[in-house]
Amino acid sequence: PLNVARFIREYAGERFGFDAREAGQFQRALMLSSHPAPSPANLSAELKNAQAARRILGRLSPRKGRSEFEHCRLIADLLEHHLRFTILQDSLQAPDCPRARFSAVRRKLPRLLAAAHALNKRFRKLNSRNLHAAELQEECEYKLKAIRALQQRLERDGRR
Repeated sequence: PLNVARFIREYAGERFGFDAREAGQFQRALMLSSHPAPSPANLSAELKNAQAARRILGRLSPRKGRSEFEHCRLIADLLEHHLRFTILQDSLQAPDCPRARFSAVRRKLPRLLAAAHALNKRFRKLNSRNLHAAELQEECEYKLKAIRALQQRLERDGRR
């Protein structure tokens, strides 16, 4: 059977030039967020794990394979962004959701949208050689669509 931890550490050494300590940190960052679809009850814990993974990856400096490593950082940033949005969206789903929460979420969405645009810019830069322009546009638009839809819904509900 595959020893995942050992595989990750060896991969980190070979692809990014990490020493044993750095490879261990890389492994820890990857293993922190290992749930592809966290349950709503665990979203806050998953967000904390995603933030910790981002910090770890942000401190690592690969000696080789920098472009590939930037993909790892981007994926961690995308996960954190997705979890932030999901937590905001879920906070509005409770039947007894106070009206004030709608306003609070509405005020947070422009920052989340700006962050999505910045992530899209990085995504385009890192994937411009791998994806067709139409695919890049579709992927980037997908990230923005849900935020814009929630924004429009809250604006519409706020006028009632």
